[in-house]
Amino acid sequence: MNIVIIEQNTIYRKSLKTVLSQIDDFKIVFDSDNGDYLDQIPSAHIDLILLDFSIEKTECNEIINKAIARWQLVKIILLVYFKEDWKNNLRGVTDFIFKNSTKKEFVNKIRETQLNKQKQ
Repeated sequence: MNIVIIEQNTIYRKSLKTVLSQIDDFKIVFDSDNGDYLDQIPSAHIDLILLDFSIEKTECNEIINKAIARWQLVKIILLVYFKEDWKNNLRGVTDFIFKNSTKKEFVNKIRETQLNKQKQ
């Protein structure tokens, strides 16, 4: 599974990348503090984007629209601090996960999202 991480907090982003890279079938193909570089992602296929909800809503919408235009079947999971953030649902977002989730919770959420994608 090809994954992109877009997260403003560098330490959190690099930590998440390290943790998820330990999972055999997860490949972090790109990580950034914003979505400006989505066009430069070399992979022809992205399965999942983990997107920092604390990025300005306008920028989140732009990132989501760019991603869906390029990878029509991409799934997007928002990285949030509070459940209330999810209530500000953005079009095209599949689900959310709390930033303080455990490795197991991240793996389960990603696998659940992957299974739902395969059913479509």
